[in-house]
Amino acid sequence: LKAHRESPQLCPLQGSADFSRAMSNSITKVCSTWTMMSEKRPELVISECDMSDAEEFVVQEAAAWRGVPDCPSVAKAALKLVSNAPGGACIVFAPDEELQKLTKYAHHSDNGGMTQRLQGVHVGSTEFAKIFHEFTSHTKTDRWPEDYDDPELRGRPKDGVGALLNTSGFRVKCAVKLEGLPQSANAWSCVGMRHQSALAAIELMDPAMVFIRSESGVLHLLVMGPSGLSAFCIDNDDGVVRDE
Repeated sequence: LKAHRESPQLCPLQGSADFSRAMSNSITKVCSTWTMMSEKRPELVISECDMSDAEEFVVQEAAAWRGVPDCPSVAKAALKLVSNAPGGACIVFAPDEELQKLTKYAHHSDNGGMTQRLQGVHVGSTEFAKIFHEFTSHTKTDRWPEDYDDPELRGRPKDGVGALLNTSGFRVKCAVKLEGLPQSANAWSCVGMRHQSALAAIELMDPAMVFIRSESGVLHLLVMGPSGLSAFCIDNDDGVVRDE
């Protein structure tokens, strides 16, 4: 005897437009039942200033950092580099003991190529300015050219914080990805990861400064000092920091 097979019972809507609509409606109902909310944090208060005010402020703040006579000129040089960068840029500036607090979060994006290139090169030098300008120049690949004159940089990513800079004016680390930082106490809405990382980093240090330029050219300054955290958006219409 041949085994009797019953025909499978198909849903009357299966394979039809009605079935597709029914499934879509069902998924919509399931997926729209909740929304992930962000943790409430106070919004970062940002003041506006022009470039001359920013220069004056960083010089005054840096002059108060103990035992570092060249600190104001280093701070001004860092501000100049970031404000004149052709693309997104960031420099974290602090005493060595404060920068050490970032050690477990700071990782090379380029296997150390730029750190090696700028070893012993002062932030106020033409060589530092040249490399930093090239690092912040946007390209299709956002990598150093394959035929670049330094073999250690060829094809490497141009990514991360441009430099962790100490008060003597020398890099501690370059092309830095800041990963795993504690969440900042303040929220900074409508900015990207460069700004978020900068804010989280400076909240770990005191004293410290962070200079940040967005890809669109907006310039920000973060300063951690005796009065706590100060944040500024700098009007930089001429794009130039004056030399003394």
